[in-house]
Amino acid sequence: MFQANRLSSPFAALALLVAFASAPAQSAPGHTALAQGNQTVSVASLLVSEKAWKHLDKAIEANRIHREDDCEQELAKAFAATPRFPQAYLLRAARHIVARQFQAAIDDVLSARRIDPHATWSTTLLAGAENSLGRFQDALAVLDTLYGPEVNSWQFQFEKTRALVGTQDVAGSLRWSAATLRTAPPTKLDAHLLRADALNLAHRTDETIAELELYLASPLPQEHRTEALSMLERIGQKTQSNTLANIASR
Repeated sequence: MFQANRLSSPFAALALLVAFASAPAQSAPGHTALAQGNQTVSVASLLVSEKAWKHLDKAIEANRIHREDDCEQELAKAFAATPRFPQAYLLRAARHIVARQFQAAIDDVLSARRIDPHATWSTTLLAGAENSLGRFQDALAVLDTLYGPEVNSWQFQFEKTRALVGTQDVAGSLRWSAATLRTAPPTKLDAHLLRADALNLAHRTDETIAELELYLASPLPQEHRTEALSMLERIGQKTQSNTLANIASR
């Protein structure tokens, strides 16, 4: 089985950063670049200066084109313009997750939530960091507090599945991994690995192998190819061992 904390949130966080960058920019105070899908504007967002929003937009664009230094500089300017800027904290948290700096990500998400308890994406990002640290029960506790459009996102469903696999909840893993496969874009190959984990928990060997083979057959980059091949080998060895044991017992 894959370790659910190794099917990492850099995958989910990268997608969140893409979502941030693709959201339509609006002028302050109604700017929603980090609140895609959320039709409400929080009081905290109303207190963010137009200058801070502009610097955040530049940071998002710099992140999109992998200009790391520019992104950091624009984030610093955004914080200088409005120190209590929840969306800037969330962008920085997502970047921390990509860099596998999970505790730093948690600290930034919690800072954002102290300013705006319902900041869009804060729950999914926080759960992703907790999952990556192997704190699956904490991730579930966070995810279970969420309501609204974010619950229907594939990123939320991905993190929910990771947490359920990590706690070895067979029924929950099967249900949420299926939901993740339905909603995740075809390019998100790790959804197949999560599904394989859920099926493996349920001892559905043939289906587990099928998901692993779908992952391995993809022409897209396979971050976890070595682990997928190892899992296939372990399943093959176990199946062969079980077959030999059954023959011996006859």
